[in-house]
Amino acid sequence: MNKGKDLRRHARIPANLEVQVSHPRFGTATLKTKDLSDGGVYVWVSSHPDLKVGDTVTVQLAHPLGDGEEPPLLHMRVVRQDDNGVGMMFIVD
Repeated sequence: MNKGKDLRRHARIPANLEVQVSHPRFGTATLKTKDLSDGGVYVWVSSHPDLKVGDTVTVQLAHPLGDGEEPPLLHMRVVRQDDNGVGMMFIVD
């Protein structure tokens, strides 16, 4: 068993950012990130929205970039869920 061993492929860095997460089931919700990596992001989720492993969502920073430009719209898949939130991986075309 690998109990306690971190098997992640990408290092996580703490990141407290507001993001807009959208899915047809619940519309758009503004959530906060816990951390991010080259492979994805973890967002805090309390009782809303209703995200499930396997869902494909769109994610965008909630605020304009430093030069006032609108942040890119990213497609992500929920790959992990726990009592505090969800882990989502980037979908790369």
